[in-house]
Amino acid sequence: MPCTLDRSGNIATITFGSAAHNALSSELLVQIRHQLISLDEDQSIKIIILKSEGDRTFCAGADLTELLSIENEETGAAFFFHFAELILAIRKSPHLVLCVVQGKAIGGALGIIAASDYVIATAQAQIRLSELLNGIGPFVVGPAIERKMGLSGFTYMTLTPADFHSASYALHHGLYNEVTDDIFALNLSVDRTLKEWSGYSTKALKEIKQMFWSSTPSWDELLKMRSTISGKLIMTEESKAALKKLKN
Repeated sequence: MPCTLDRSGNIATITFGSAAHNALSSELLVQIRHQLISLDEDQSIKIIILKSEGDRTFCAGADLTELLSIENEETGAAFFFHFAELILAIRKSPHLVLCVVQGKAIGGALGIIAASDYVIATAQAQIRLSELLNGIGPFVVGPAIERKMGLSGFTYMTLTPADFHSASYALHHGLYNEVTDDIFALNLSVDRTLKEWSGYSTKALKEIKQMFWSSTPSWDELLKMRSTISGKLIMTEESKAALKKLKN
């Protein structure tokens, strides 16, 4: 299964993966979202861990094969709205979402990371906001990234789509909360954090989650509109040519 849900006490772990460097197809996006939503009413859960398979790449962003198969603007908008729905599900979850980033994160993966409440990464977890290379832009993931990194950081990432930026850069600009030397240290840090958070009041943690997002607009209509923009751009000749070149 490309997406699994495991429970251990008051902690739920959602793990996703795909053969193409954990790239996200519409099906995988839906599965992750459904797993998240399935936990909304579970009063026994305090923390949700969101992680991917493997030890090198956290997520390569949108699945290129599916992007190339999009045949009209409506289908394109629907694909990008799956990213929007996942971001909204993370935001609206009553539980704290801890994202574990073991390797490189590209494109749409940054939206998932930015929507999470706390992020622990390795020094190998470089980031790249690559959408402009594909003839589109980070419209759907933009609000979440801008919220964490600020407009200046988001602007810089958007306009340097070919460049990977270091994990220390992501830490300095607020996308990551902790950076460890390697995966061994990452796992130790995650275990320490879970042990600490598990001892806190469940009700307090839920109220804190609400507080974190209290000053942020709802995004529902904004992300729907942004998905439409991406759906139009993905059908342009420039975008199709860029995607074919990237896939080859």
